[in-house]
Order: sequence, then C-alpha cells, then structure tokens
Amino acid sequence: MIKTKQKRAQWQPNLGFIWAAVGSAVGLGSIWRFPYVVGQNGGATFVIIYLICLLIVGFPTLIAEVTIGRKAQSSPLQAFYGLGKHYVWKYIGTVTVFTGFLVSAFYAVVAGWALGYFFQALFGKLTHLNTSQEAIAHFNHFIQSPYWALAALLGFVLLAMWVLRTGVSKGIEAGNKIMMPLLSFVLILLVIKGLTMPNSYKGIV
Repeated sequence: MIKTKQKRAQWQPNLGFIWAAVGSAVGLGSIWRFPYVVGQNGGATFVIIYLICLLIVGFPTLIAEVTIGRKAQSSPLQAFYGLGKHYVWKYIGTVTVFTGFLVSAFYAVVAGWALGYFFQALFGKLTHLNTSQEAIAHFNHFIQSPYWALAALLGFVLLAMWVLRTGVSKGIEAGNKIMMPLLSFVLILLVIKGLTMPNSYKGIV
C-alpha cells in the first residue's frame, strides 16, 4: 500500500497570516503584564530600549522563522533537519516544539483566568469591585480556588482545541478576523482610559 503525503494546510490571504502573527506577538502579555513592567522600569525609556531589542533581535528571528517555514513546508523537526542535513538539527527542532509547549502552558493558565473573568462579567459578578484592594482580593480568591481555576483552564483548552481542530482557514484565520480587530479596539480603549487617568503623564515621561 502506497502512502500519499498529506497536503499541509495553507494560509489563504496574506492578511490571515499577518493577523495570526500579530496575535502571537500581541496578546495577553501586552495587556496584562507589559504595562506595569513598563511603569516599574523607566516608562518611555524602557519602551525605547524594548523597541530597539525588537528591531535587532525579534525582527530578524521572525524573518528567519518565516523563511524556514515557507521553504520547508513541514514540521519543525523536519524543517531544521532539512536545513542542516544532520540528526542534531532534529533535536534543535524538538527544542522549538518544547519551547512552544512551555509558553502555551503558561498562557493557557492566564487565558483561563481571562475566560473566567469574561463569564463573571457576563453574569454581573464584578460590579461590586470599587477599589483596587477589592479587585486584588477577588483575583486572589479566584486563582486560589481549585474548582474555578481548573474549570477556567479546561474551558480554554477545549476552546483552543476546537479552533485548531477546524483547521487553518476555517479555524485560526476565521477566528483572527473577529478577535484581532476586537483586540485592537480594546487596546485603543485601554490607551484612552490610561491617558485620562490621574498622573498618567508620569508613565509617559
């Protein structure tokens, strides 16, 4: 019996790939962690250094990954092996997969928190929070509850599995067409809100 090589899914429009790449780079970390890290490490000075690092390290790495992926059209293991023609390169490809797993494991927990907060907000469970101390206490209670935390994590993992199961064009691309413009809108609202808060200029200068 002759096995035929299964055709790999392709990005249809370039915009779909761009949205997916932006979604990988600009996500929960940009909203949840990056702002207070900037505030604790010099404000605008930190942002300038961060952008320089992106230009020197991040952008060349992105171009290299895209180039290897478009050339190999295969899994990371086979892509790196095809690049180096030595079995050691397969281990390097394995490292990239393992690194992605670690990052995904971290973000799955945080995304589970976000999903849990979404349903709490939907049912009006956050309207009683009037101070930052109350918000912190509510968050600590939420993440320390094994039932809430595990349910939120499981819900996000199942949602992610469903999106991935539907494929590139019908799953990831279709989802990005909705979620990424929505994320851009939320980020703009957060910027406006942040700039209108008292003493906001201290975070800029």
